[in-house]
Amino acid sequence: MRKLIFPIIFLSILLTVSCGRIKIDPSAPDPFPEEGSTPPDLLITLERTACYGPCPIYKLSVKGDGSVEFDGEKFTETTGKAEGKISQEKIRELIKAFKEADYFGFDDSYDEKNCPASATDSSTVITSIQINGRKKTIKHYLGCADGTEEHRPYPAKLCELEYKIDEMVGTKRWIREGK
Repeated sequence: MRKLIFPIIFLSILLTVSCGRIKIDPSAPDPFPEEGSTPPDLLITLERTACYGPCPIYKLSVKGDGSVEFDGEKFTETTGKAEGKISQEKIRELIKAFKEADYFGFDDSYDEKNCPASATDSSTVITSIQINGRKKTIKHYLGCADGTEEHRPYPAKLCELEYKIDEMVGTKRWIREGK
C-alpha cells in the first residue's frame, strides 16, 4: 500500500496543475511591439455567431500585412469569402487598442455561466490575437448583462474592442446596412 502513495500523490498534483487555468506570468515580456512596428506573426480574428433573429453571422481575420479575409455565413450582404486590405496605420491602431484594453488580462470567457442575468437569444463574439508568439482567444456572450455597470460580468473595454475591430476593418461593406 505504501508503494502506491507516492504515485497517487504525484498523479494528483500533476492533474491539479494541468487542469488548472493557465495564467500569464506578469513578468513575461510584453507581446506588444514598439509603437510604429507590426510583428510578422500578427493575426487578429473576430467571429459573430447566430442569435434568435437576423444577426449577421461572420468571421474575419486580419494579418500583419493588412490583408483581411471575411467569411459571411448568414444575414450578411456578402455570403462566403471576400478579401480586403487595411492600412498599416489601422493595423497599428488595432494593436494599440488591444494593448490599451489589456486584452491578455481579460478572462478567456464571459458566457452564460457567469451572468447575473442573460438573454438566451443573443449571439457570441469570439475574438483572438496572435502577436509576437503569444495568442489569446476570448468568447463573449452578448446576452450576458443586466444593463448596469456594477453587474456587468465582462469589461466594457472588451465590447469597445470588438466594435473597434469591425470599424477599422470596415466590416459594414460586407454586412447589411443597419445591422
